[in-house]
Amino acid sequence: MQMAYTGHDGVVATADNQNGLALAPEPARMPVSLRYVRTAPLRVVGENSRHQYEFSGAAPIQAVDPRDLFQLLNMGYFSRA
Repeated sequence: MQMAYTGHDGVVATADNQNGLALAPEPARMPVSLRYVRTAPLRVVGENSRHQYEFSGAAPIQAVDPRDLFQLLNMGYFSRA
């Protein structure tokens, strides 16, 4: 069974409990910039990262975790910045 751990420094690592393998860091993920195309404030939680994003007309461009990109683009409220 593989398990994922997030350390206090935000580094994510995985371990295989059945084989007793050591923790190995996952590859780094570069944030992706998205532009919110509406003006009303919007708060959304990334399905994969569980990060909470807050968008508004005053702050339309935000860096998002690439794991959440597909979810956010499919909402129809965002375009690539």
